[in-house]
Amino acid sequence: MTDPTIRVRSPVPGDATAMAHVHVLAWRVGYRGIVPAAHLASLDPVARAEAWQELLARAEAGDGQPVGPGTSISIPVVADLDGRLVGIASYGPYRSAGGTKPAALSELWMLNVHPEAWGTGVARALIDHVEERLRVDRPEPTAALWVLERNARGRRFYEKAGWAPDGATITETIGGADLVEVRYVKQL
Repeated sequence: MTDPTIRVRSPVPGDATAMAHVHVLAWRVGYRGIVPAAHLASLDPVARAEAWQELLARAEAGDGQPVGPGTSISIPVVADLDGRLVGIASYGPYRSAGGTKPAALSELWMLNVHPEAWGTGVARALIDHVEERLRVDRPEPTAALWVLERNARGRRFYEKAGWAPDGATITETIGGADLVEVRYVKQL
């Protein structure tokens, strides 16, 4: 048996549908029992693909850095496993999502992996890539991310990768439920 080949790269507009599929499925499986089932069922991969398509097309037409919500810049990356897109991550400047903002901070905005690729090293390859890009592109000494407090699998993964909660929390309403998010930080 050969080891799987994982490649992290910049996405292109043709990746939008696969990115949406990964995004929606990762949420539906990963947040089952945490986020209300009705909300997870309502996630629309077609609408998500259209949003990714627009974001990636703007990046391709512009300076290569898609504009995220507001004036912040979100930089997406994808991971292929044996040639199939199975993971997405996005990073950029810290979005003041609550809590006290540590000085000089960047943020891992999201990391989603297709459930069939869990445990293959894809998530680790994505987070390693993002951490390296943050060291180079955004030379702040600290990075942060937000993770649902009840997402035990995600929290274990981040802790194994060297991230630690810093005590900041926020409550976000998702699908009508108030869910607590915990901020994790890492010195880059």
